Amino acid sequence: MEEKRRWVKVSLRRETYERLRAFAESHGLTSLNDAIELLLTTVSSKETSDHATVSSKVSRRRTMLDILRDVKVQLLSEVGPRDPDRFVARARSLGAVVIEGGKDVALVDPDFWAFFKENLHNLPKRIEDVRDVALRKLVTFMREEGLIYYDAIKKRWLFVDNTVAIG
Repeated sequence: MEEKRRWVKVSLRRETYERLRAFAESHGLTSLNDAIELLLTTVSSKETSDHATVSSKVSRRRTMLDILRDVKVQLLSEVGPRDPDRFVARARSLGAVVIEGGKDVALVDPDFWAFFKENLHNLPKRIEDVRDVALRKLVTFMREEGLIYYDAIKKRWLFVDNTVAIG
């Protein structure tokens, strides 16, 4: 009869691993297993004593669109998803504006995209002079991807292709 293994391998994000390691060290524990046991015991005892309080404080999970409303512009290279195609498809299905460039993809809050299209021609020539961080990020992305350009004759930013303006 084959004996069951007592140990299993677990994959963690590096930041989670580092937090767990720091927690173990701060509590004088020698292994991550002991740290996890302590956390589980603490959570388990807290759940039984504060069950009513915990259930009343449960908040809904933030969606990708909620996060985009806060940050306004998110580059795919900054997120680094495991499956970029699926991530982009999910963003589209939730209503995010997806701008695909040659090197990267920008996910943009729909309201911010409307604001951007209306105000592109009013932006200063130098991108560094744009004060809003999200706006500067989007202008930089679109300029580097060749989707907008500064027309020196008209003295304003323009879309390279009018199909982009439809968004």
